[in-house]
Parts: sequence; structure tokens; C-alpha cells
Amino acid sequence: MAFTCLPVNLVVSGNHILIPGVAGKDIKVFAANIQANLITTFSLKSVTINLTGPMTHVLGGTFSLPLTDNQFYFQCGVGEDLILNISGLTGNVGGFILYIQDFV
Repeated sequence: MAFTCLPVNLVVSGNHILIPGVAGKDIKVFAANIQANLITTFSLKSVTINLTGPMTHVLGGTFSLPLTDNQFYFQCGVGEDLILNISGLTGNVGGFILYIQDFV
């Protein structure tokens, strides 16, 4: 299984397509680490699925999903984008997403 590591570096609120969907493929997230340097709320979703609820992070807060035995945490719908929604005092939101995108 070959993972792709996507760097995250965002500074504005809104919906951000991190990984565009591809027809016939799904996206599975195996690890992530996202940090915010201001009080920020974010969530992960695909087009039709809320993958997380809103998570509020204080100054320097971190959302971390360690890689564990090749088990994925989230799976987007087939052909759907992986979207990071950011709201609040954005500042800088950075980190990485480790994923695979493969045919179903």
C-alpha cells in the first residue's frame, strides 16, 4: 500500500478541497496532524459525509491521528473530495494528511 502525504498550509476560513475526488475512487485517511496558531474551529468532510464534527482548537492546538497498523480513520464517498472546513480566527492552519486514493 503506497501512501501519499499531503502538506496542509492554509490561512483563510471556508471550505478547502484538500484532495479532489476521482470517479470510481475513494479516499482513505490513515494519519493526520493539523495545528492552528489561533483559536480555530475545523472539521473534515466529503461532499455527502461529515467525517468529523466541528473541533475547536485553542492557541497551538493540535488534531492528531497517528498511523496505526494500516487502519484508516475516515473514508470519503466514491468520487468525492476530502474537504477541510475552517472557521474562527484562522491565522495559520498547517500539518499533513496521509492517505490513499484507490479504485473501489
